[in-house]
Amino acid sequence: MRKLLAFAALLFAFPLFAQTPAPPTQHFVMSTMAGSYGGSTVSIAATGVQLVQQPAYAVSVAYEFISNPADSSKPRVGSGIANVTVSAAKFVPTAVKSKLLIDLSNYNVTFQGGAGRESVSNGAGVSRTNHTVGNFGVLGSYPLPGGHVQIGGGYKWITGAYGGLVHVPTGQLNFVF
Repeated sequence: MRKLLAFAALLFAFPLFAQTPAPPTQHFVMSTMAGSYGGSTVSIAATGVQLVQQPAYAVSVAYEFISNPADSSKPRVGSGIANVTVSAAKFVPTAVKSKLLIDLSNYNVTFQGGAGRESVSNGAGVSRTNHTVGNFGVLGSYPLPGGHVQIGGGYKWITGAYGGLVHVPTGQLNFVF
């Protein structure tokens, strides 16, 4: 009789576990870019959390670090940024969209804005000078099949004492998981 009760308890326990709601999915965002800043090649790495994912737009916050991995004497910028990604179809009138051969809803436009610190070298053995900068960007991207990777390119502006335009000609790679 005990074996029958144990078997019945196991039989009813598993459906109870199956009905437990799954935990909410968190979306983490990682991005990598290469560009030109201050006359030298830089890498731009960002990691953050996606706060909102709607069909019409997405919102994420991230920490972005711009540096020249080959030359530590070049300026470095660390910024907290907010990203708003919208479908490119939102910016084109319906009359124009109907004449295009491509579906603009597959393309994204990301607007970035944030602030951080730029660190400038004062020579070997001397501490770096830091100052506050603004970090703004406009990037276009195309999602690859599977929905977790986007490829694109665009421009960034770093405002401040040594700031300037960051060219991102080689593109951008975003991962969302």
